[in-house]
Amino acid sequence: MGEPTALDAFLEGARQALGTIDVLVNNVAGVGFADDDEAWQVACRVTLLSAVRGSTKVVPWMKAQGGGAIVHISSIAALEAGWPASYAATKAALISHAKSAAVALAVSGIR
Repeated sequence: MGEPTALDAFLEGARQALGTIDVLVNNVAGVGFADDDEAWQVACRVTLLSAVRGSTKVVPWMKAQGGGAIVHISSIAALEAGWPASYAATKAALISHAKSAAVALAVSGIR
């Protein structure tokens, strides 16, 4: 899911197979126990950006059909210390993204 073209192909395939995308559940994480540059890049690309990209991809489809639901699965790590920083920070960013998207998309019937 961390590769934009693979994610795009997956979502397009799901839409073709199902006809509509009523719900998108983002439940992916790229986590390691290191706190180096590579761990941060993986966490950002997989944990955060795959959810943002997936959501961005399905929003026009959901708007066209009158609504839908986008669910981000975060983690207690977003709120409590004790986890690898890269994982915790990207899960916290995911919560912030969900809140901002909820406000922006509510008018379109997207929860």
